[in-house]
Amino acid sequence: MVNINVRRLTPRGFGRLSLLVTIGLAQLVVLAADELSSVHTENQGQQEAGNITSSEADLTLTALQNQEATLLARMLDEAMSDPQVAFRRGLDWDQDVLKGAQGTAYVPYTLRIDPDVVGSESIIAGIRVVERGETVPGSATTPQTQSNALEQDSTEGQSTASPAGLGMGSSVTEPPTYAFEDFHFVTLSDTQMQDDVYQISRALQVPGGQYDVYVALKDLQLVDTPDELMQNLSTEVRQAVFKFAVSIPDLSNDLSTSSVMVFERLERISTALTTAQLREDPYAIGSMRFVVRNSENFSTADELKFGFFIYNMQTDTNGKPDVTVEYNFHRQGEAGEEFFNATSPQEFNKETLRPNFNAELGHQLLAGQDVPLSVFPVGSYRMGITVTDNASGNLLTRDIHFTVGE
Repeated sequence: MVNINVRRLTPRGFGRLSLLVTIGLAQLVVLAADELSSVHTENQGQQEAGNITSSEADLTLTALQNQEATLLARMLDEAMSDPQVAFRRGLDWDQDVLKGAQGTAYVPYTLRIDPDVVGSESIIAGIRVVERGETVPGSATTPQTQSNALEQDSTEGQSTASPAGLGMGSSVTEPPTYAFEDFHFVTLSDTQMQDDVYQISRALQVPGGQYDVYVALKDLQLVDTPDELMQNLSTEVRQAVFKFAVSIPDLSNDLSTSSVMVFERLERISTALTTAQLREDPYAIGSMRFVVRNSENFSTADELKFGFFIYNMQTDTNGKPDVTVEYNFHRQGEAGEEFFNATSPQEFNKETLRPNFNAELGHQLLAGQDVPLSVFPVGSYRMGITVTDNASGNLLTRDIHFTVGE
């Protein structure tokens, strides 16, 4: 143990949304337990796994949009069927995993797009999720502009990696069924630019398993008149396809958690979001919005804010769990890792939870803390999280790595 003269860390609550952290996050869930359960279920229900065609009016494609989506689907076919497709960098993929409806996982993800990949403010993005190694039978129709692909492994810890998918026909006679497919029409703006890249967040939903995720990006060419067509013919159209290998954990059985989400803040959602809003706001979970943090680098003036959902714990006859969550911080040094400090454990049980909390009714158990970093010396750290289901005796561990600078 490092001999550092610091007080035991005292975590803070999530502002006005909670009381003391030891019970505050449980209170946060229960303050709007009915909202959280119903809205969260609604979010998940609109994002079933598979190749879905939405019946929602606000998701209906125009003829021109359908044409663009069909071209993008052919780009995805080409990437799947041609093992010699070129690879290039220009897109990063980050994701979190939460428990979804009917045994699936809900996967909010963020695309970080190099501005050089696209040449227009209006683009179309296609997401296709297939079983690892799956290919398209036959030869795909090759778009006029060469497509490129990037293969990148995003399997990270327990978390690797829904809005309704809009299934599009491909060049094959019998279009195959994919685990998930969706198309998004996006207008890029300066507000989406962070760290010199465009950041777009959406979501997908699939059962647990090993997958290849293909992401196709293309400048939009929506034209209605001959003049617009001639103008587009003289404009460079950029397009690219990227490939990621992802592993989605099965959260439907046994004690488990969502990804540990590090965020800037939590925001309360007062009204249910529409389908169109949900498609563009994947971190709106129930009655809360997680404004996720995109960096693991902090200063001593910051707070480490994080939260995660706990699933499948054993409950009593009133739906109350008995769960203890411990947080231990370890500092990375030249001699290896050494224990630095710990925060007070969180207890979630019939004594700390609100009387109307009932996990059997779908109420979500959210754990997490706001930890001031002012007492942390500059360096690299690992926070070890231990979740113990006292009723069943099962436990699991999760880790967060972060650095503290001046």
